[in-house]
Amino acid sequence: MPPRRAPTDQQNGMQEFIAAMQGFFQQQAQGAQNPQRNNTSVVVEQFRRYNPPRFDGMSGPLAMEEWIRELEIIFEHIECTDAHKVSCVVFQLCEDASYWWESFKRSMTEQARQGLTWNRFKEIVTNQYFPRSYRNQKEAEFLDLKQGELSITDYERKFNQLSCYATRLVNTNDQKADRFLRGLRPEIRGILAAQGIVDYALAVRRAQEVEAGLEVDKLPRKDMVRSEKRKWEDPNDGKRDVQNKKERMDDKPNEATPRSYPQCSECNKYHTGECLYRKGVCYFCRKPGHKATFCPDKRGREPERRGNGRLFYMGQQDETKKP
Repeated sequence: MPPRRAPTDQQNGMQEFIAAMQGFFQQQAQGAQNPQRNNTSVVVEQFRRYNPPRFDGMSGPLAMEEWIRELEIIFEHIECTDAHKVSCVVFQLCEDASYWWESFKRSMTEQARQGLTWNRFKEIVTNQYFPRSYRNQKEAEFLDLKQGELSITDYERKFNQLSCYATRLVNTNDQKADRFLRGLRPEIRGILAAQGIVDYALAVRRAQEVEAGLEVDKLPRKDMVRSEKRKWEDPNDGKRDVQNKKERMDDKPNEATPRSYPQCSECNKYHTGECLYRKGVCYFCRKPGHKATFCPDKRGREPERRGNGRLFYMGQQDETKKP
């Protein structure tokens, strides 16, 4: 028998091509038999194009809530079923959250895993990372929420954040509007009470309009009071008050503040010059035999008032000089 020739490179390439085509047709056949699996891959690929956030399970309840909110925003732009959503989300679990989910999934039956919906998945994650005690605290904050010094915009933002924890109280549009109106400041709530508003968006818009109107009314009222005051004020009142105050000050003796003099070591009072405390003389005329209260020289002087309101004492020498 002639010896068998080794296959050439061309023959080897043909065999590899045939094997590749067979694998391709097998994949196509499997995809036709299981279109759901093929569609899931497409949805996951679309989902990951939006750069979805990841969750590690260590950032607290608010981080978990924000993670769910961002995921649902992405799902609004993708046509997918609840099963697709769960398949997409499990890719975004990492670190502690990933270990927890793997452990929890093993505790589920095959039927429960196959029928897992997006709402059920959110409930499972919430029970794990969002304790009931924390939700009760947030619900209590929502019930006690008042506008206070907040603007309508800030009050609405806080109202929407906390209302997520009390959905049973605001599960309809009119309930939400009623609860929003209750927390407004009395002056705004009183204006809107008679309008019978039952739509939440309308309540927010009307409250903003009323708030803007009240802010505008504040400035004209102040200007009006100022103008009326200037209108009825006497322009000379200010000058007259200054003049009267000056006259009252002039009526008082021109005495220096005691603290402006040094303290005397003899009498412990504040004065300058020689201390007469132990001299036994009158403080007024400096003569012995009487006190300053009964000084004859002091009684002999009569006060004279000049036009500027000051007092001058004229003694006997002054009287002799009169014509």
